[in-house]
Formats: sequence, structure tokens, C-alpha cells
Amino acid sequence: MAKMTFVLGGARSGKSAFAEELAKKYNEVVYIATAEVKDEEMRERIQTHRARRPFNWKTIEAPFRVDRVISNLNEKVGLIYIDCITLYITNMLLSDETGACRGERSFALAKDDKNLPPLTPPARGGETKGVATLPSLDGRGEGEGEGEGENTSPSSPLLQGGEGGVKNIILDKIANTTDTAEMQRKNLKQKQSQILDEINKLCKMCRESKSDVIVVSNEVGLGIVPDNALSRVFRDAAGSANQIIADEADEVYFIVAGIAQRIK
Repeated sequence: MAKMTFVLGGARSGKSAFAEELAKKYNEVVYIATAEVKDEEMRERIQTHRARRPFNWKTIEAPFRVDRVISNLNEKVGLIYIDCITLYITNMLLSDETGACRGERSFALAKDDKNLPPLTPPARGGETKGVATLPSLDGRGEGEGEGEGENTSPSSPLLQGGEGGVKNIILDKIANTTDTAEMQRKNLKQKQSQILDEINKLCKMCRESKSDVIVVSNEVGLGIVPDNALSRVFRDAAGSANQIIADEADEVYFIVAGIAQRIK
């Protein structure tokens, strides 16, 4: 059975440099890169990684379906090197159902939010165009007596029904926002489950491979709790994925400040 090594560490901990030194012991290396160039910062990071690699390493860019890439390596190679798992998770988390990364969140704004007109500040002495001005609870439009906008006329839907009509609109908006947030939460949880299924498939393929495997990942669970649902799902998915891979690996190294500690 081939050997599986897992290298784990925080950002700029030296984990990739350590893993690459392990990989240089092999004559044949297939480097599977999960990163995609989305901006100049990522381009620079990728170029830095490329500059460190020996010229004879074969590189395969695979932001998705890494298990299939390993399966399609027909001939046995000395080492399969995967860097990194957290970018792989990011790609899947931000992808649509077809696996084509759009570079956007996996959930959309509520329809009401998408159809709102842009908030355009009024020109000095002019009207506020395209902005529905909510009246105050005494029934007057905001700024009444100072040159009212076209949306604060008595025929405006916002003003029909008086205070009760305005309150109902606000309450409906709050209810729609709550429903949308709950739907987003369920979608993210479902996406997390799908990601862990893909990680299990990857581990299975690594164990079945005739080549040794080195897997690199980030430890993202040592900081504060993120303040938004998407980041929390990413953190949880990465932590669970790291546990799955560590359990399957023959050796596990944790890198701190460039120093490697073998923990398994």
C-alpha cells in the first residue's frame, strides 16, 4: 500500500515549503494545484509556488474533482502532491451545482432586494429619483414642506393605508429577510455535506493509488469565530475535512513558524 502524508499549518506557516522538501526526494512528482487565478494577489502567490518547484515536476491544475484526476493518472508515478485542500473547499463552496466556479456566493439575494432601484443621492435643490421615501409615522413624507419627491404624493402605495400600511410593508420586509436567511443557512449546510462527501472520495482514491501521496491543508480553526454564515461554514468544512484526511493518513505533520512537528 502506498504512503499518504498530510501536512497541516496556518497561513504563512511554512507548510508548503516543508511539504515540497519531502516531495523532492521523489524522482517523479505530479503536482495537483487547486488554486485558480482570480486576482493579481492570487496570481503572485501562484507564481511564487511555481518558482519553487523543480522543473521536472508535472503540474495539473484541478480546482474540482481531484479524485478523478488521481484516477485518470494511468501510469504509476513516484508521488502525487496536492496543494491545497482549503482552496479546494473554497472552490466547491463558491461553485454552482455543475461544479463550474463562478467566483460568487452560492446563494443569491432575495428577489425584492435585487429589484430595488439604486440609491442615488439627490442633486442639490432637486428631487430624489428612483428612491421610495418612507413617510414618518405621523403620515407626512420625509422632508415634507421642503420640496417633496414624486414618491411621497398622496397616491403613493406607501402612503395608502396610513401608518398601518407602512408598518405592514416593514414587517413583510423583515419576514422576507428572515425567510431568505434561513434558506441561505440550509443551502450552506447542504453544500458543506456535499464538500465532505468529495473529501471522502478523494481520500478513498488516495488510499487506492499505487503512488505515494502528500496532501497540504490550512488549519483555520485557531482564530475567532467568523461573523458571517459563509465564513463559519468554510471554517467548519475545513476542520471536518482535515480530520477526515488526518485519520486516513499514515503520517501527519503540523507546521508552526516554519517548524514541523510530527503528530501522527
